[in-house]
Amino acid sequence: MKRFLGHITSTYPMALVLASVLGLGACRSAPESDNSEAAGPAPIDVAAEFIQALRSQDVDAIKAMLAEFEGVPAGAYADEHRDLARAAEYFGSGKAFLIPIEGYVIGDYAVVAVDERSGSTPGRVRDLDPFYLIRQDGAWRVMPEPTSYDDWPVLSQEALEIYGQLKRWFDREDTRLRDKAAGVDFEPWQTGG
Repeated sequence: MKRFLGHITSTYPMALVLASVLGLGACRSAPESDNSEAAGPAPIDVAAEFIQALRSQDVDAIKAMLAEFEGVPAGAYADEHRDLARAAEYFGSGKAFLIPIEGYVIGDYAVVAVDERSGSTPGRVRDLDPFYLIRQDGAWRVMPEPTSYDDWPVLSQEALEIYGQLKRWFDREDTRLRDKAAGVDFEPWQTGG
């Protein structure tokens, strides 16, 4: 959560908003991925729901979308929950927005590229961050620290390797994703207007 909240306190705050542009709702699958579909929304749609919950400061909805792991005491999530509650308060202010741009799936693991924009310059692509998700019990869930996967030692070596592949895809596609994000404009409902 520290990396996620680091953006909030930086000179350029993290942005929050849902994208409502055709073509943003589909996640691309890697050629080597398991293409079986989970019931329910795709990872990019789950990321959009998560962002909307942050924007509306719905802490219960935020918690319900987070991944949980066996063997991790419930109290271990307290820091992330507290940080996300603070993030919801900040993002709910409308000073910043997030726009999910594109997702990439390998089996039960996914990354969604999210464009951060400040409220003062909503048309400018400022920064791209990865939001990591995992499929649990057939549904996509956001990692407890959305922009990180390696803070959770309960993940298997296989999971860490796949998340590494997703991170490399995100890094490799940076320029293309930024170009795609540059073509995304806010809808009035996304900014409260």
